[in-house]
Amino acid sequence: MFVFVVLAGFGLAALISYKFMFVLGIYFVLNLGYSFGLKNVSILDILILASGFVLRVKAGGVAADVAISEWLNIMVFLLAVFMAFAKRRDDVLHKLQSGKDLRKASKGYNLDFLNASLAVVSAVIIVAYLMYTMSPETMAHFKTYRLYYTSIFVIAGLLRYLQITYVDNDTGSPTKILYKDRFIQLTILLWILSFYVIIYLPTNKSFFE
Repeated sequence: MFVFVVLAGFGLAALISYKFMFVLGIYFVLNLGYSFGLKNVSILDILILASGFVLRVKAGGVAADVAISEWLNIMVFLLAVFMAFAKRRDDVLHKLQSGKDLRKASKGYNLDFLNASLAVVSAVIIVAYLMYTMSPETMAHFKTYRLYYTSIFVIAGLLRYLQITYVDNDTGSPTKILYKDRFIQLTILLWILSFYVIIYLPTNKSFFE
């Protein structure tokens, strides 16, 4: 079954494009390595998980013949690392409470290291987002320099996630947080609306000034 599915998958990928098949091959090898032992190596396990998200975005861009911005790759990678560190923190808390490891890689983590890592990565995310909104390419593409206003919602969303991580100690399921936390849902909605307002609603150069 495994051999059949692999051959069928790569065969279908080749029909789309050889470049897509190449990206799929990297993703396949990465997942094999993760499944057969790399997931037990602390830090490396998080980097592999985050790289997987970037490869999925890349594969989608190749399949749809759409150019993927380097900023999108950077932000996807950083957000994946951020949520993975939060998930590992939840695993460490579980170990402290029950005395049992949920995964072998947890032995390479403790609360101090994970807290510091989350703080560093969240700061880098904010800086990267601000650099994206103020980059000449972004301003030229959207024909506005005001996109940095949207960073307030990015910062609010990150702070809320950190609050859930540090105060509530409940980041075991990032998907559950996304679906159930009203604050984060509101920040995402306002972020989208602010983009729309800044890009499409201004009727003259003085708008928002």
